[in-house]
Amino acid sequence: MRKTELLIALDPGLTTGVAAYEATHEQRPSANEMPFGELVRALESWAGLYGDYDVHVVCERYNISERTTKLTRQYDALHVIGAVRSLADRRDNVTLEKLQTPFDAKEFATNARLKAAGWYRPGLGHANDALRHLMLWMVRTGRMEAPRA
Repeated sequence: MRKTELLIALDPGLTTGVAAYEATHEQRPSANEMPFGELVRALESWAGLYGDYDVHVVCERYNISERTTKLTRQYDALHVIGAVRSLADRRDNVTLEKLQTPFDAKEFATNARLKAAGWYRPGLGHANDALRHLMLWMVRTGRMEAPRA
């Protein structure tokens, strides 16, 4: 029998979008935006509070390219991904899932699909991007059907 699941999706960066969904409840996921320190504390807290759950963390892949270095020198996304990797290494119940591309998430989980599912959060762009990653992962893993938009 599958343990209860907590699903967390992240759009990492200076301000990280966070979406969380407790699989035992048929409700929309929570979503917010957090700075790095608050995010790390929240992840640690959730891993402890949900110690008997399987915690799956879905995160956007962040690649540094020549274009990236010309636009910005921010490494915040890499720090977020590193913190999640560290948490997954230390906690048996936490799994960092395969990183997803921003393109895949935005292409699949459009604003129209987020709205159809009742997940869209006006004015919270990073939170919506985290919700896109959550929706894409849940559909890919058979945890939900794709909303019709």
